[in-house]
Order: sequence, then structure tokens, then C-alpha cells
Amino acid sequence: YTFNVNSPEHPFSIMVKPDPNPVNAYSSGVTGNGTEGGTLTFAVPAGAPDKLYYDCGVHNAMTGTITITN
Repeated sequence: YTFNVNSPEHPFSIMVKPDPNPVNAYSSGVTGNGTEGGTLTFAVPAGAPDKLYYDCGVHNAMTGTITITN
């Protein structure tokens, strides 16, 4: 999956829980976590959790769920 990001001052990341703390970033298959302008790519690995989150690195309320199914 490719996310084309244009969100100045709102870093976009894929996370293991809906919390902007960088320690919660999901990195397997992800390139570009934390981008504010550019591309984030996600090659979903076989062992990915069933639920991940996309998140703004600044605002707790700017989040959503990514559901991974087979």
C-alpha cells in the first residue's frame, strides 16, 4: 500500500496502538513512518497484527484503524 502524504506539521505513521508516541510505531514492512510530505509505503508482512492504526504524531484525536485480513 502507498500513502501519498501532504500534511505539514502532522506526521503520519502506522502504529501498534492509537498513541502518537514514536515507541508505538509499527516498522515491519513500513517505509516512511512519520512523514509530513512524501510517501509512506506498507508491504504487509505475513505476521502482521490483525489491527494497526494510522496516527498523527502530534494530535491524539487524529487516528484511525487499519484492519488486516487474509
